[in-house]
Order: sequence, then C-alpha cells, then structure tokens
Amino acid sequence: MCFKPKHQRQIAMGWVRQEPVPAYFPEGYTVEVYNGDPRQKKEFYRLWNGKYGSEKEVNDMFYREFENYHDCKPTKDVHFVKFGDEYVGTITAIHHPFGNLGYVHMVAIREDFRGKHLSRPLNYIAMKKIYEDGSKRAFLTTNDWRQNAIRSYIKAGFLP
Repeated sequence: MCFKPKHQRQIAMGWVRQEPVPAYFPEGYTVEVYNGDPRQKKEFYRLWNGKYGSEKEVNDMFYREFENYHDCKPTKDVHFVKFGDEYVGTITAIHHPFGNLGYVHMVAIREDFRGKHLSRPLNYIAMKKIYEDGSKRAFLTTNDWRQNAIRSYIKAGFLP
C-alpha cells in the first residue's frame, strides 16, 4: 500500500474535447470490459483496497461505485487491464448525456505493476471511450499527493 498523508486534499482536473493520443500496453497485457463475472468484482475490490474483501464488502462497493452511480453502465464503462490471468489495473469512463460530460472514475494500478508504463494506455482507454461517446468536456478528481497520477492525467489532456 502506498503512503497516504493524514491531510488529503482533492483536486479536480478538466478536459476539453480533443482526439486522444493513442497509447498501447506493453506485450502481454489485455483489456477486458466488465461482463458480470463475480471474479471481476472481487478483483476490482482488491485493486482499489489492496486486499480481498468479503462478498458483502465487494458487492456493496461495486453497487455504490458503479451499479448505483448516475449514468454508469458497468458493462460499457468499467475496464480492467490484465497481465496473463491477473487483474492489474482498472479505469472507468462514464458519459453523462445531459451536458455531454465525461467522467473518469475509480482508477487503480496494482502496486507491484506501477512504473511499468501502464498509466498512459490506461488513460487512453478512458479518453477514447469518452471521446467516442461524444463528450464535449470531462473531469476527474484525485488526491493532491498522487503526483504520478496527476502527471499521467496531464499527459492525457487534463488540466488542474
């Protein structure tokens, strides 16, 4: 688990419609969209929390973050990155039709896979979907201490 300061501040970052610059995963990585498989929910929980949770914890979190999230269509919006059979990353790209607004949500790369050049292609997945959905603008929020994430979002076209 990475160090989390006691005092955190959320920052918002915005994107104005622009064609995303293609970025591809290194050899051996694949992308999978959520398909209802209970293992995907379990792996999402682990990616986000650094550990496995109980079935109730997993289902509650997935319901709260995706199934009950306004305009989120999990089988279209929630993406996973795999290395072989292992889930190593996730990103969600939601399109809010009212206002043509995109939202990048719940981004995570497994700690032992950080530094392997996955953030740029992970962001590309989200930005390509948001662009193809017709969003005119998009936003995300992150913690101010996540400097590597902030740099990756800037490279994807977001500005604080």
